[in-house]
Amino acid sequence: MGNKLFHQIRQLRRRLRPTFRRTLRTARKIKQAQPLTIRGFIAIALSAAALQFIAADESDLIAYMLGGGVAAMLLLALVTSLLVRRRLAKILRIEPHFDREGLYSRSPVRAGLTVRNALLPPFFSLHVNRVFQHDLVECPEHVISGKEAVRRVVDTIRFPHRGFWTLDHLSLSLRDALGFTEISWEMPAEVGVEVSARNIQIRSLPIVAASSRSGDTLDQAKERAGDLFDIKQYDPSDGVKRILWKVYAKTGAVVVRRPEPAIIPEGEVAVYLIANRNDDHVAGALQSYLAQLENNSITILFGTDGSGAYRTSYHSSHHEGAATSDEVVATTPEKISAMINRSVWSAHAGTGRDLEQFFAGLANLNRVIRRVVVFAPENDTKWFDHVRNIAAANHAALTIVLAPDSLDPAVDLNLRMRKAEQKTNLWLKRVEKSFKPEKVSSSASLLNAIAAGQSGSTELLLCEPSV
Repeated sequence: MGNKLFHQIRQLRRRLRPTFRRTLRTARKIKQAQPLTIRGFIAIALSAAALQFIAADESDLIAYMLGGGVAAMLLLALVTSLLVRRRLAKILRIEPHFDREGLYSRSPVRAGLTVRNALLPPFFSLHVNRVFQHDLVECPEHVISGKEAVRRVVDTIRFPHRGFWTLDHLSLSLRDALGFTEISWEMPAEVGVEVSARNIQIRSLPIVAASSRSGDTLDQAKERAGDLFDIKQYDPSDGVKRILWKVYAKTGAVVVRRPEPAIIPEGEVAVYLIANRNDDHVAGALQSYLAQLENNSITILFGTDGSGAYRTSYHSSHHEGAATSDEVVATTPEKISAMINRSVWSAHAGTGRDLEQFFAGLANLNRVIRRVVVFAPENDTKWFDHVRNIAAANHAALTIVLAPDSLDPAVDLNLRMRKAEQKTNLWLKRVEKSFKPEKVSSSASLLNAIAAGQSGSTELLLCEPSV
């Protein structure tokens, strides 16, 4: 009996839900179509009651004055608001602006509005709100009154995470001081703001290059990092200090002692990011590693999940079809930064599903990559098996760099300590299940097995904050 009644209630809820939604939408449309507020309707009811039941029946002069006065004020507010709204639709201009430098998530970002021709009569005000496409940004409301031709209001807003944030429209509301009327409308404002994760300084990680080249392929006149060993023909860039004057005195030949070119890593490193919109600490650690590579003149082949979202926002085109190699693999700092920030809105962000697309893009660029550095959060391991299988299918090894929550300044320290052991054990179980090292009984022996190569072609590294 109870299950049958419960089933009937569920069916009734399913039937009434569409009706309730239609009623709610109709109520919203009615509210937007007429300017009266709830206070305005109450004022109409009280005024009508005073005039009809008190003043008419009792011939009360005070009731006539109160009811008529409220009705007159209400009518005046209604007519004035309609006229002002019509005038503002023609002359009002609002320009939102944001600082273009130093835009970091979870930090105050200077912003503001430039309002032109907001000429309002006394006892009326214009309320302005910024509405982004993703309702995650809390913006303060600005109230404008008076008849100044140009006004500039400045404030600060906070973006919860990195991303390309698009200001969808401005929500405007014209209200009177008594609260009888409110006319709301929207003003389009297509403004994009690219917000980055703040760099998190970590200890230097090894540069995992695809191959290496010997120093004799370098430009002898520019790149000198070895000891003063080689004797070469004089070049004007050497200066007079390195000339062997004794040799010149004996033989008349001008020779110099040049630094022997050092052996440096090959100039390409493939890096892949697995991080969702809330993993700014992973992106911050990655950006520090990329800066380390740039300081060593290493070419970066970068990819991440959500190349489709990056493509539509970066190239401003919603064309169909598969992404090209230059849209999947980024090599310049500008495109790398854009891909890190703008791919967070993809449904694939943080899943590792687009790694296969990344390998295809590398193949189209004639790059044969045997190892990929993967940055990922420590608290999520769902992507691990999928990424490992894709790398094995493409005959590539992995260097997985895990960014713990301790790098995230927004995470409470006590929470970090409580979850640290649990996350470490979870990762060790995942790694042990995948690699199956022999006689692994503790985390220390497991890491030793990975370092010794017993776990195959995958390396595991942990990011540590720099002191």
